[in-house]
Amino acid sequence: MKKAIVDTSSVILLYKSGLLDELIRTYHVSITASVYKELTVNDYPGSLDIINHKNKNGLSVVPLTDLDYSNHDRLIAQTNLGRGEMDTIILFDRGCADFIIIDDKKGAVLCRDSSLPYINALLFPRILFLHGYFSKIEFKDYAEKIVRFGRYSDKIIDFVMNCSREDMKFFLP
Repeated sequence: MKKAIVDTSSVILLYKSGLLDELIRTYHVSITASVYKELTVNDYPGSLDIINHKNKNGLSVVPLTDLDYSNHDRLIAQTNLGRGEMDTIILFDRGCADFIIIDDKKGAVLCRDSSLPYINALLFPRILFLHGYFSKIEFKDYAEKIVRFGRYSDKIIDFVMNCSREDMKFFLP
């Protein structure tokens, strides 16, 4: 099973669209302790579900060590990323995942510019469609939900709607 490290915004989008459980069934999913903290703030919709996923071992929460943070503040200042996004990328750099799922634009740009393998939440239903798990109708329904909750440019939406199995083969389960 492939391993994915996921940032806060992607977890939220997948939860709101009804795909978080599917993500956890499809990949070994990890989040950083800072992302977990962001997701489980009091009264946050879905926070109890996130806690239950962690408690049932469906979601791994990985703390970072002081060593991981040695350049943390400098990296945040240079990239203007939030702590959750930066921690997600640092955890990936530790070798804890095969790829990143990130919906923060600055984080996605950093991944792209650093040649880190990443997708956004909107690509997840496309991957399930390309893998034969979702019908075209299911893919479109889930994609529409994620687009409604997220902020995607027309260029990204067009790519998701038209990318091929070959384009996504690295991320296929």
